[in-house]
Amino acid sequence: MKTKFPPSKKKTALVAYFGGAIGIFLILLLIFSPSLNQPLVRLGLEATKPFLLSKIKMEKWFRINSAVFHEKKELIKELDVLKEKTGQLEAALLEGESLKQENKNILSLVNRKQERNYVLAAVLFKPPQVFYDSLVIDAGINQGLAPGMAVTAYGNILLGYVSDVSSSASKVKLISSLNEETNAVFQDSGLSVVALGKGGENFEISLPRSVEVKIGETITNLEINPLLVGIVERIEKNDASPFQKIFFRLPLNLNYLRYVLVIKS
Repeated sequence: MKTKFPPSKKKTALVAYFGGAIGIFLILLLIFSPSLNQPLVRLGLEATKPFLLSKIKMEKWFRINSAVFHEKKELIKELDVLKEKTGQLEAALLEGESLKQENKNILSLVNRKQERNYVLAAVLFKPPQVFYDSLVIDAGINQGLAPGMAVTAYGNILLGYVSDVSSSASKVKLISSLNEETNAVFQDSGLSVVALGKGGENFEISLPRSVEVKIGETITNLEINPLLVGIVERIEKNDASPFQKIFFRLPLNLNYLRYVLVIKS
């Protein structure tokens, strides 16, 4: 069955048919021709250039907008995570202030001093410049440092202990080092535990399944003047095991750590 066109549209249809046929011919010529210098090939290039440029522009526009959309989505996701971490840390600091005041009141009753003496030191090397879960700082024997001294971030987060000293530098072993044990306590319940370093700033605590632990709960070290060790991030339970595993990390990003405070006394 033949398609009938009105007189005004018949001419347009013929032009479209011929134009399409010529376009296909030129494209095939471009594909199979051995040289780009032949007249018909040059004609094909000139004829198809606007379409190719339009295609390239469309692809470029799509790639740019897709990348922008993807980056925006990732940024929103990262911001959500950062907000959550910030909220947890703020809560931990508030609880830490409350605990600090409580300790201060108790110590005042027994006339026990709470002041600490610090040595400020710059971080010279950190992972991956040195072994993971270790730091090198620019204070040593000349500044009064000795092995075993506690090293903190901002004076309230326990990072680790001085493991080796020279005249003007020291090596710090982080408490998250593999199989390093730290006596710790859950601040909400007061439950004393042992936090096991798993490497890469990670920790694990094993407890009976019957013990109630909450995501976001603060963990400090077990001392008269406690320091923040971490915040519960994940709890893993297995029906086949009578124990649960609690996972957390050092509550800061070492990449942005420039200075530490070493506790001398």
